[in-house]
Formats: sequence, structure tokens, C-alpha cells
Amino acid sequence: MNNKELKQNNLYQQKNECNYVGLLNIGATCYMNSVLQTLFMTPEFRENIYKWKFDSNEVRAEDCIPLQLQILFAKMQLKTFPYIDTNDLAQSFGWDFQESWEQHDIQEFIRILLEAIEKSFVGSNNQNFINDIYEGASINYVQCQKCNKQSIRQENFLDLVVTVKNMFDKVYNDSLEKSIQSYIKPELLYNDNQYYCENCQQKVNALRGTKFCKLPKILSFILNRFTFDFESMKRIKLDDFVSFPFILNMNNYINGYENIKHKLNEETDEQYFKQNFTIMKKKNIQKTLSGHQKIQNTIQSAQKNKKYLNTGPSNQTKQFMKNLRNKNNNNINNNQIPQNIEDTEEAKTNPAYCILDQKQQTQKQTEDDEDLNERKNKFRQKSRNSSSKKNYSSHELSQNHNNNIQEEKSFEDYKKILLEHLQKNQQESQQLINQYLKDGPLVYELYSILIHSGGAYGGHYYAYIKSFEDNGKWHAFNDTSIMEIDVNEIPERVFGGNSTNAYMLFYRQWEDNFSKRIQKVDEGLIQDYVREMIEKQKNKWEEEQNFKLEQQKIMSVKVYYILNVKVIQIKSTDSYNKLLDQAIQLFKIKEKKENLRLRRYKPNTDQMLESFTESENLNLEKLKINNFCNLCIESKKDDEVFEDYDANTTYIKIVIWKPNIVSLDDNMIEYIKLNIRKNITVYRLMEQIARVSQIQFEKVCIIKRIDNIHGISSCEIISISQNYDYRIEDIDILEGSILYVEKNENIMNNKQNTKWQKVFEIDQNKISIKFNTPEKNTSNSNIEYNNYIIIDSRLTMLDLKNQIIQQIKVDSMDDIIMRRGGKAGIELKDTKKTINSMNFSNNSSIYLEFGKPAKEGEIRVLFYLAYRAPAITDNIWYSFQEIGEIPINGNLKASEVIIQVCQYINLNQNLNIEPQFIRLREKVSDNLTRIYREKTMREQQLIEKRAIALEYIENQIQYNLKDYLIYVRIWNQQNWQLSDIIELMVSKTNTGYELAQKILEKDNSIKIENMSAIKINVIWNFNKAQLLNDDVYIFLKNQIKYINFNNIKVV
Repeated sequence: MNNKELKQNNLYQQKNECNYVGLLNIGATCYMNSVLQTLFMTPEFRENIYKWKFDSNEVRAEDCIPLQLQILFAKMQLKTFPYIDTNDLAQSFGWDFQESWEQHDIQEFIRILLEAIEKSFVGSNNQNFINDIYEGASINYVQCQKCNKQSIRQENFLDLVVTVKNMFDKVYNDSLEKSIQSYIKPELLYNDNQYYCENCQQKVNALRGTKFCKLPKILSFILNRFTFDFESMKRIKLDDFVSFPFILNMNNYINGYENIKHKLNEETDEQYFKQNFTIMKKKNIQKTLSGHQKIQNTIQSAQKNKKYLNTGPSNQTKQFMKNLRNKNNNNINNNQIPQNIEDTEEAKTNPAYCILDQKQQTQKQTEDDEDLNERKNKFRQKSRNSSSKKNYSSHELSQNHNNNIQEEKSFEDYKKILLEHLQKNQQESQQLINQYLKDGPLVYELYSILIHSGGAYGGHYYAYIKSFEDNGKWHAFNDTSIMEIDVNEIPERVFGGNSTNAYMLFYRQWEDNFSKRIQKVDEGLIQDYVREMIEKQKNKWEEEQNFKLEQQKIMSVKVYYILNVKVIQIKSTDSYNKLLDQAIQLFKIKEKKENLRLRRYKPNTDQMLESFTESENLNLEKLKINNFCNLCIESKKDDEVFEDYDANTTYIKIVIWKPNIVSLDDNMIEYIKLNIRKNITVYRLMEQIARVSQIQFEKVCIIKRIDNIHGISSCEIISISQNYDYRIEDIDILEGSILYVEKNENIMNNKQNTKWQKVFEIDQNKISIKFNTPEKNTSNSNIEYNNYIIIDSRLTMLDLKNQIIQQIKVDSMDDIIMRRGGKAGIELKDTKKTINSMNFSNNSSIYLEFGKPAKEGEIRVLFYLAYRAPAITDNIWYSFQEIGEIPINGNLKASEVIIQVCQYINLNQNLNIEPQFIRLREKVSDNLTRIYREKTMREQQLIEKRAIALEYIENQIQYNLKDYLIYVRIWNQQNWQLSDIIELMVSKTNTGYELAQKILEKDNSIKIENMSAIKINVIWNFNKAQLLNDDVYIFLKNQIKYINFNNIKVV
């Protein structure tokens, strides 16, 4: 830690006089932390925990909750660590890692904790200390209104759950006093809810209520802010305003509801119970909880005016609180708190931080947002300043010194303000205590507030706790962050009206001279075995921290040499010489070390930057060589001297024209890197380029390529006399610019005469097309487009095919078929069109296969021979024989296609197929669908790769373009048999009677008057059971309407 950080840390230590140690949030455990911090700040509880003795024979240390609590409290009191990890305690509850990340309820956690402690303390001297401190008793009674006899049942409690708002019963308690009054208010049982009185032997009206018979030393209340909304069927949080006092007079409630002095008004406004209505607090609410009447007046006034109550932050101490929170934040960072703590800036600086949903975020005050943004900006600026490690000038040091003095003075003023507010609060509280003690001893003082900030399904818990160790000051305990707070700030922050509000309250019964009697819990009460365990953990923690510090020093540096790059692992505290030695060894460089040096490097522009001359013995951190810094190795000869780095130089690249250049691909041109002054003129640039290119100054032509927004390239000649006096930056020649150089005597600014312009035009039109190797794709495996060709898109498809044929070394282009995109793509037939007109773009792909390519106008069709199977089964099915892929002209008619294909079959497959016994049909899977009619195939929407079957028929059937083919089978119900298939060509205008006549011509076994028919939709999945549905039969003789012949019929 440097001197500046040390002074800042010492200043924080002075400001945080109590120097409490926070608890690490191991993942949604803020609820647990706030409870543990409250119990730690309860001296009676802490002392009893210390007195308990652990017996290793009864339980394992890892599973013992009281032991882990002992260790936790001892760490918090001894301040052994900068923060305390609660993971061991969480695991003693039997929670695994995942469960420790689940946000449990505070009441559930307290119950588990106290039950475990009570069970472990059985048999010890202080076995009843939980009950002595926290247990109270009440009686639940039911009193008959006829005979006044009571039925009584006593219950013990460790906390009281009081109502905030009950939508069903229309109850809203705007203060803790009213909620206690509501808690003991009896309920009338009547009508259907009458009580059966054993004495009266009948159902009667009765009063059911609660009375306190014993109140504990520590009285805790849970404000029931979480409930279930039966209208929306969702869990909701009640953020309504609820006030509570610093001094609570429970004497007023010990004698039952009837004996309460000055009962509070229980009437409420109906609008309070509308859905999603939150009762908010007044902006200028009195900042004290000492007297209830002031608070009650505020609420009643707001209810009377029917206004929303709002709140804003206090302006009195805001400025210093921002500074103090930033100091607290820095202290946590300096103590190496891991990243998994609340690691957003707001979580570290705002004690009321939580993860809010959108609705809740809009409820946060504008002032708080501005406050948070200002804190973030200051924190970021502070982080940048501290990480830069710069050398401060004497003026800066003086300014920092003055700022520290001003900050210390501001802090002293702030301390005075806190002290004034605290003393005034204590005076008012003492007056109320003296007044309430006249009613009895049940006077309680607030000492802890558990706060929830968030919504029904998540949020953040933290606590405001009054310390007994430093004159009753209040502190905000927010996980690892602990800071003193202004007592006047508490009401506006925790009463509610927004998503941040009090959830649980802890009151201690007033004892005279309590603060004087218990000023500090004696460290001597901590058991020796606990100290030993902590010492072991401390040693282990220090080893881990030292290891982390060493690991943080390790960084990766990328070093470039020639065309190679290596990543070197080295510590930031190591010297420059050590890094250079490792680089020499890693690259196996044989030159002398004095002829090598490291320089900063920009790999994207291949530019060497500043060197580290005369810094060989400094460490890398001082040289600002950081993690993943880019360096390069520069070498020289023995008789050479390293050039000094000039920050005013830059570099450009030049390309000198050669006759064999036809493309701007990197493998076809050679770049020459040229270092130049940043403010050089065009004239001086021309001189330098002329020397490098060995072209006479008068004949050197320097061209800059310009691409417009449409990707069209043009050239600008910059080596003209009008530009001589311009500096290169005036004509947009920047670092890394590429200039094209050629020898041209008669250029006269005529761009079209330059050799480079033609290359630019080719380059802007070139595209890369991928294609496969045809012989490697005989199977159905994935196609690999592992070849590519770069070509001018203005060329024709024939040029493209020729270049591809040459590359794959195939003899003739008539042996290769090209398809767009893939195996099922459209065949590329028209070789006269340009590549660009075929909509090919960069990285388009072409699929190649061996075969005869189709001509323009031809359609490539996959042909089959189809044979109908014998009618030995109910359904109709076909067997197929593949013929192959044959290109046909789309202008041929069906009969012409049949003749052409039959000739192909007879010639190539040694068959004798007669065209007159063939019918052309479309094949879909293993079925035949439509018949191709006697018109051109293109008119019948024939497309590429369509499967067509040549169906063999025994008899020729004459049909016109409007006829339909149907199959007819005669069903004999007596023997459950179907006849052979009868083919009929029918018109869609035929009636049922006309259909019956055609059937009779083919088969006269059934007379027309006895003929009925049923339509079968799917012939390849037909069985005779479908014929048993009598409701769908049509009597053909009586059918005079047109019949839909789209589907097959069975008669």
C-alpha cells in the first residue's frame, strides 16, 4: 500500500471509530447477515454464546451451529479479518452450496438458529438464556357473551407478527402502536361463525382475542409486509407507510384491549384497499421517532387531504455521506474483498441497495438517482487516478494536501452534526422513558431495525443498529459495509411508502444505567479453543491472500518477432532485462543480446512504437508494461545503432506497379512500408517514394484508391503540381494508408489512363465462389465446399465453368453438372448470362456432380417404371424400378415425353417398352397421383428434380384433358371379397346415375337399382373395415347431382 492509500485508510479508521467488521454476502445471504449483526450487537446474547463450551464427542465441529456462531462472533469482535465469511455457519445448518444462494425468510432463519442453540445448551448453566431474553407469553381467549365464561389457552412467543394492511378485513395500521392495538383487539364471533359454549350447551356470540401475560426482555416485531393477493394470485409486498417509535410504552397494552389508554383511531380510507395502491409518506416528515403523536398527526393530516405521501432524502448530511461511503468502499477494496460481494457501485455505497424490478425502480427518488450517479462518477475517477500510478507534481501534491485538510474539516463538522442530532434524540427519549415508567416497567427502547429493499420475489436486507459500545450511536450494517448514520435520517428511510422499509424491529426493555453497566463485551469470555481455531484460519487466510497477491502480479505479455508471436508469463515486479531474456530464449534467437531490444508494437498496423532505452533495470509495472501488452523484438547489426523513436513519425504502405498484377489480393502484391513525418508535404513525399521505387520524380504517379458508399472504386492522383504544397493530412493520407505507385509520363490527371484503375475495377467486381470436388461426393454425407475461385462477376457463366473445369482438372465441361447452392439446387444451364445477372454474391456456393448437363429450356426429371401390384390385398400399391435422371424439353407434350423416355429405356436398359401402353404420372413417395395430360410439361408446372413414373397399363384408355381416373372395385358382402380393379375415366360433371351406367358396362353383376357406392380417400392405406359405415353410402340411381371425383371410389 503506497503512502497516499495509507493516509486515506488512516483517515477512514478515524472516521469509523467503532471499526466494526462486516459479513460477506456469500450469495443472497443478506437476510442472514442482518440477523447475525443484530444478535452480535445484543450483548446479553453474545455473552451467553461465548460462555457455552463445545464438546467434540457429541457433534462434529462443522455441524455445530453454536460453535460456528461462537467463532463468527469472536472474529467480529477480535477483528481478525477485514470481513467475515459466513459460509461455515451456513453449512452447519445443513445447507449445501446451492441452498446458501437461496434467499430464506428472516423469521425462518431466526427460528432455526434459536432452536439449535436452545437444544445445544441443554444441561449447561445458561440453558434457558434464549427464553430468558426473547420469550414472551400471551393467552388466546374466547369469551361467551351470554355467560361471560372464558376458554383460555396460553402460548409462548419469540416474536410478534403484526398486520400492516389486510385487504379482506379493510384494516390498515399506519403505526406500530396501532398494529399492536389491532393485535389484541377481540373479534366478534356471530352468525355462521358462532362459538359453541360448553357452559351454555349451545352456539352463542362470543369474543375471541389475545392478551399479553408476560413480555420478554428483548421484544421483537415482524411487520407482515409479505402476503398473497387472491385477485392476482401472486405473492405481493406491502410497501405502505408504517411508523414506529424509539421508545415504546407496552404498559398501555398489557392489560388488554379494553384498558388501552387513548385508543388510536381505527378508521381508514376506502381507497387504501384498492389493488396496487401503496400508502406513501409525506416529504417533510418529522425526523424523529421519540414521540408517537407527531407521527400520528402527519398521517391523519395526509388522510384528511387524501394525498399521496412522498419522501425525499435529507439534504443536511448528504454531501458528507457520499464521501464517507466512498471511503468505506475503498477500505473494503483495499482489504481484498472478492468479486462475488455486491460488486456494483450502488451495492457498495448505498445501504438501501437491492435488485429492484421495473415498477420499484420508478419509485426511487430522483434525488437518490442523482446522488448515486455522482457517487459512481467520483468512484470511477478515483479508481482511474489510483490505477494510473503517475508521478504527481509539487502543485498536485499541494492540492491533494489541501483537499485532505478540507475533507478532515468537513468530517469534523459532520461529526458535530451527528452528535447534536443524537444528543437531542437521547434527551427526548429519556423524557419519554421517565414519563412512561410512571405507568409501569414495560418501557422498551428500539435498538435494531431490519430493513428490506425490493419486491415480493427478491431484494436486499440490511440493518440499522444502535451500538451499546459507543454512546448509543446508530450504524448501518450492510453486509461488509458498516457506517455511522444520522439518527434523523432513520424515519424517512425505513417507515415505508416505497420499496425500502422496515421489516423487523428489536426493542430492549429499559434498564437504568444499562449503557454504563455494559459498555463492552469482555474478550476474555472467548473460549481458548475458539481462539486456536481462528488463529489457524487466519494463518490459512493470510497464505491464500499472499498467494492471490503473487498471482495478481503474473501477467501475459505478447511478444512479436519476425512472423511469429509468443505469449510470455511474467510478474509485473520483474525487470525489463528478465523479460528480454525470456523472449530471447523462447524464440531461440542467436544474435547478441546488445543487438536486441523490446519496443511497444501495434500488430494491426505492424508499427513499432517507443523503446525502453536506459530502463533495463526498472520493473515492468514502472514501465507501464501491463497485462496483454504488445511488444516486439527489434534487432540490429554490430556496426549499427538503434534509431531513436520519434513520436512525430507515422507510416504508410506503397505498392509499386508490376505487369503481372491482376488482383489486389495480398498474395499477388507486395507492400512496402514507408516511415514518414506526420507533417510532410506531398512534394517531399513524392521525393521519398521516387527514391524507394527508383522512378524519376517527373514520371512518378501516386494514386489513392477511393471507395464510395456503393462500393464503387475510383482513383485519385495526388502527385500533381497543385498538391505539392499540401501536407498529407490535408488530403486524407493517414497512418496505414495504402498508396499505389506507377511510372506514367502523360498522366495529366486522367484517371482512365492509369494502370491501377483497371485493377481497381476488377477488384471491386470480383467475388469468391465455393465449390465441391465432384469425385468425393458419391455418398449422401455432408458436402464439403473446400475449393474456391475468385472471378470477375462481369464474366459469363461459361467463363466461370471453364475456370472451374481447369481447376478440378476435368477434360470436358459436358461431363459436369453445376447446381446452385447444393445437391437439390437448381441446375445452372444458361451459360450466356453473366455471373452478376445470376445473382451470385461473395461466398456463394456451387454443387458439382458428374453427368450430362441439361440444355437451356430442358428440365431434369427423375424417371421410374411403375407396376401395379396384383389385387391380393385390400389397398392398392405399386412397385417401382428407377430409370434415372433424364433432361427433357419443357415444351414437349406428355405423349412426346413417353416416346423419348421409352427410346432411352429400350436403348440403355435392354427393355422393350411400347409407348401406347404407358401412362405418365407423378410419383409422390411410393404412390402415384395425377396423370400428365396431352399438353406441354411446362404448362403442367413440371419443375426440376420432379419424380415421374411411367405406369404400365394393359389396355389403352381414351381420355380428354378434363377427365378423371377413378378405381372401382365390387364388394361382395356375403363372402367379404373385393373384385379386381376397374379403371374408369369420368368427368366431374357426371351424375351418380351416369357413373353407375359406366360401371355396369365393365361389370354387370350388380343392377343399377341395387348399386350404392362409398368414397375411399386413401387407397394405399385402405382396408375392408372402412366399408362397414352405412351412413356414407350413396345410392347411385337416385343421385342426380354431380359427384366429386377428386378421390377414389369403391363400389
